[in-house]
Amino acid sequence: YFDEGDREILLRGIVPDFEARGGDVDLIVYVRRYPMSAATEKGPYTISEGATKKDFRASGKVVAAKFAGSGFTRHRRHVFDTVPTGRR
Repeated sequence: YFDEGDREILLRGIVPDFEARGGDVDLIVYVRRYPMSAATEKGPYTISEGATKKDFRASGKVVAAKFAGSGFTRHRRHVFDTVPTGRR
C-alpha cells in the first residue's frame, strides 16, 4: 500500500538491476485500486540485460511486480520511478 491506502501511486518505469544469462527478462505489473478488487495486468515489458531504464505507466493503491525469463537471472535491487497522485 502507498500512504496507508489513501492515495494512489503512478509507476512511470523501472531502473533494472539484474544479471541475466540466456535471454531477456519480462516484467508484468499488477495494480489494484482496492485490496479486494480484481488486479489489472500491465505488460509484459521486455527488459534487456544492460538496459538503464524501461518506461511504462501504471497506477493503483496496491502494486505487485512479477519478473519472468527463460534463463538464469540474478536480481539485485530494482528501483521503480514513482509519483504519488491525488486522493481518490
